[in-house]
Amino acid sequence: MRISKDKTTPARPRIRVLMTTYNGEKTVVDQVESILAQQDVEVALLIADDCSSDATRSILERLAAEHDNIELIFNESNKGCSKNFMDLIYACDVDDCDFVALADQDDVWHPDKLAAAVSCLDAKSDRPELYYAGIDNVGAQGNSLGNEYAPYRVCADNYASLLLVQNWCLGCTTLMNGALVRRLQEHPVYDFARMYDAWIHMVALYTGGRVVCDLEHAHVDRLISEDNLVGVMNERRSPVYLARKATSWALEGDPETSRKHTEAARCLLREYGDQMDADTRELVQAVVERETSQEAREFLAQRDDLVMTSGPRTRWLKSMIRRGRF
Repeated sequence: MRISKDKTTPARPRIRVLMTTYNGEKTVVDQVESILAQQDVEVALLIADDCSSDATRSILERLAAEHDNIELIFNESNKGCSKNFMDLIYACDVDDCDFVALADQDDVWHPDKLAAAVSCLDAKSDRPELYYAGIDNVGAQGNSLGNEYAPYRVCADNYASLLLVQNWCLGCTTLMNGALVRRLQEHPVYDFARMYDAWIHMVALYTGGRVVCDLEHAHVDRLISEDNLVGVMNERRSPVYLARKATSWALEGDPETSRKHTEAARCLLREYGDQMDADTRELVQAVVERETSQEAREFLAQRDDLVMTSGPRTRWLKSMIRRGRF
């Protein structure tokens, strides 16, 4: 699917939007329409449906018949969210566009979403570049639940945090230049343990890329429901669940999350270690070795650039690291 250029008017930035769907019949139309309505850019939308069992497929086929800038892929077997996205990225032809964006099925993009991101990146740069922003959570009644990730600005300003803190760069807010997509394509792996957007964020940040954080602004409305994989109002985050989890974390840490962070760091070091500077390699290596090395744990706990969203949370994290609990 080639993005055309109108020779009678100044060329607008060409954005290839990679979208995944799975049983999204309730929300996918609003999302697609908001993507096609983006201002001051030229959009080509590629959608990979992951074996939906509802009406999503027929809805997508109708939308594609109505718009010549929509292309569809129907997976033969269910891949899951991360692999579905990464397969699209690994196969993306970046010679035919200026930037690549990612889209979920249950959001609505503000009309200026892509234009705001484009203004922050350089399409022609040989250096990988990544932009991400905040997100407005919206309840079932249309009520605003706030910009969930704005407090993570302090984490974004501290280099080591991403390796051991929840990822705050949501894929649906991102824009990548061609150099970043090519860097990801150099190492088409899936064993990075964390979500796909955390992997993209890590590759950009720790292999010499330029990362633009715009968490203060939100250009996406995300509908929060029990179907979300992430989100503040997910049913799996009921008050009882949150209380139990907070108590467990305070006393014991989170072994499963800790393991995922270790595996992600190990994958990053294996695939991109030769593209890291010496200080970054030392940092990532310490994350890999902290489970068995008191020296590595102390190295991490003493870093000023390893923080969570508040002082008490940062002190808790470093205490858990020193005790070998995270």
